[in-house]
Amino acid sequence: MPAPIREAILAPEITRFRVDAEPVVNALQSLMMLTRIDKLSGLDNWVIEAASSLSEEAIHRNMLVLFGLHNALAPDQQWPSFPAYIRHLETIDPVQLRDKVIDAYLDIPCQKGNPKPGLEEILESEDGFLEFLRCRFDDELIMEEIEREAYQLLTQPEKMREVITTHFKTMWDEVLREEWDRSLPLINESVAAFQEVDLSRMTDAEAMHFVTGHSSEKWTHLFESVESMVFVPSTHMGPYLGVFHNADTAWIIFGARQPQGVEKVSSNLSRAELLVWLSALSDETRLHILALIQERGELCAQEIIDLLELSQSTCSRHLRQLTASGYLRERRIEAGKCYSLNPERLLETARTIEGLATT
Repeated sequence: MPAPIREAILAPEITRFRVDAEPVVNALQSLMMLTRIDKLSGLDNWVIEAASSLSEEAIHRNMLVLFGLHNALAPDQQWPSFPAYIRHLETIDPVQLRDKVIDAYLDIPCQKGNPKPGLEEILESEDGFLEFLRCRFDDELIMEEIEREAYQLLTQPEKMREVITTHFKTMWDEVLREEWDRSLPLINESVAAFQEVDLSRMTDAEAMHFVTGHSSEKWTHLFESVESMVFVPSTHMGPYLGVFHNADTAWIIFGARQPQGVEKVSSNLSRAELLVWLSALSDETRLHILALIQERGELCAQEIIDLLELSQSTCSRHLRQLTASGYLRERRIEAGKCYSLNPERLLETARTIEGLATT
């Protein structure tokens, strides 16, 4: 086992809730967002521009590392910088990285009720590995080409480690470094604002909503399985949330904002949050969706598709952004999802704009 990198290891206070800049988690999430521009609308301009600047090879390698090898990447501790984490990955036993991937998959029950296979059985063949994944994930979550490449690397742990670290070095030097320096002041401002608030008396649901502005319903099972939750503000999330987790900790990445109801108002954070809200309102189709729901009441996704003659993927993108931005409330039913208007967010947007006019 390699000697620990002393300058890279921090020992944060163990609490249930914490808000922190977490440079490694922030960097990993930013890299993940570069792969999502065709799935999500309303992302930060940097994400769109950075993704557009990448070669096809770089885009593919980013998908392979961030999705195919995702479970090798979640940090086991807090790190002061992304380069420090890369140096750690260069020294870690590559078999340990491979086992993190396999162990994470084995923790997910097989939907077919099959018993847990052994490592040799999982890695015996590409097709067997894909079947192992299909037993645990829905088909739409499996990118076969990426998973076949991931399989080849999992059977060659040293090469897998080299692919991960080389990709991270390149992306840090060519894509992330300057952007991190630009974003850090706003991230630190958000962290400092939330650290003034005592989260210790809140429930998981209360802390989740207070810090991120989102509900915790879809995260309940995850929160119940970890000891601590770290909220990580990012300038690249738009209205969406990201998550990393290991056995003990869940990191929830959210768009940098300030606590609601604080006496000290940050104009930078207020503008950042307002831009996210206005982005959701800056499209004719999304405005049409809001008008339809205001006029007719709750509508299900298929009804909106039919009324506006949209493709399912286009409608899903618009509904996802409106819901993540807080303008729509989502309710799951057996046939899919239904949506109703959230007038409070519309009023909050209007009040924020009015505040700009009176300052």
